[in-house]
Amino acid sequence: MKVLHIATSDSGGAGIAALRLHLGLLDAGVASNMLCLDVANSNNPNVFKFNRLDSPILTRLLSKVGLHKTAKQKNKEIFESLKDSEYDIYSPPYSDINLNTHQLILEADLIHLHWISGFIDYNTFFRTINKPIIWYLHDFNPLMGGFHLIQDLAKNKQKSITNVEDALLNMKRDLYRPHNITFIANSNSTFSLARKLTQDHPIQLECIPLSVDSNKFRALDKDACKKVLDIDTSKIWISFGAAGVLNKNKGILLLIEALKSIQSKGYSVGIICFGGNSAEISKQLTGIDFKLFPPIKSEEFLNIIYAASDLYVLPSLEETYGMVAVEAMSSGTPVVGFPVGILPELIIEGKNGYLAKLGDVSDLALKITDFINSKDQVRMGEYARNTVVEKCSVSAQATKFIALYKEVLNLKQ
Repeated sequence: MKVLHIATSDSGGAGIAALRLHLGLLDAGVASNMLCLDVANSNNPNVFKFNRLDSPILTRLLSKVGLHKTAKQKNKEIFESLKDSEYDIYSPPYSDINLNTHQLILEADLIHLHWISGFIDYNTFFRTINKPIIWYLHDFNPLMGGFHLIQDLAKNKQKSITNVEDALLNMKRDLYRPHNITFIANSNSTFSLARKLTQDHPIQLECIPLSVDSNKFRALDKDACKKVLDIDTSKIWISFGAAGVLNKNKGILLLIEALKSIQSKGYSVGIICFGGNSAEISKQLTGIDFKLFPPIKSEEFLNIIYAASDLYVLPSLEETYGMVAVEAMSSGTPVVGFPVGILPELIIEGKNGYLAKLGDVSDLALKITDFINSKDQVRMGEYARNTVVEKCSVSAQATKFIALYKEVLNLKQ
């Protein structure tokens, strides 16, 4: 059984999740390969970077005289229609990359898609591929036209936008139809939302959670980790991380508002913030002690940040999973967050964290305060780690996918 994972990148939340599954399958003896447009770490086994070639001369000539539209030209037209809208990310299903003759695809028995925006051209790929397809829903883009977040779809109801969105979605559905694709939700909440999103066009849908390597993200001595980060050990330190710290969906401004409310009541708190554009948040942190880090590539150092934190907060308004929170729990740190992604399945109130009402700053502040006042912070951290070790292991995820791969391949025969 030869499995090929296709992802735009092996970094970022979705890319790392895909890579972990790939490595877990290799450890389980599966002939797994991974093909990416961008490769951040060339040391991982069987991870291949796609070598982008220039478009054929004929294609370039036809596009110059207006007889052929490149993906760039199509995308430009789409984004022109979206100029008055507000959204996190929008990915049209066009690319000038043709993967169908790639040797890894030709050799594979089964294709496992991950986050593929900007890499796969839907038209050429789905019209010619003739292999079973599994698709992990790292967000909802595969089930929408170009949006990635359901909230973005809900708040952009202008006719000029819905016309584009509906056209792209119908195109995708037509391309999917011959393949009987098995989509995989990575949490129960994502499963429910995907079902609701596709109720008029039912899909084959399963649920298999993502995994965390609990040997890499492990409990460490908190005071020792705080000294490594050079932070005040007398404060309660709360961590937050995101690929884009200023992304409204990730909720950093909600967290800051909650922390200012908590601090006004006499509590001594600080925030450890890591990720893209983290330095730009400093102006919002007046009166709060903070430590800022750029995107962290080292899992070892990320483990230290999580372990140094007394609490991790996930104030996202929408997540399919919430990997950073799960990594923090694996590192022995309790979590407070909104009920998104995997959190409702992992958080047991007062045992390993707390859930606040979605988008409610006052309730978020209240739940953080409940943690600060708890006399069981150490026990909560231990419980958090045990929860992840039990429910989110790499081996369990790999085992579930191996069973699914075999089932799908048997149906294809």
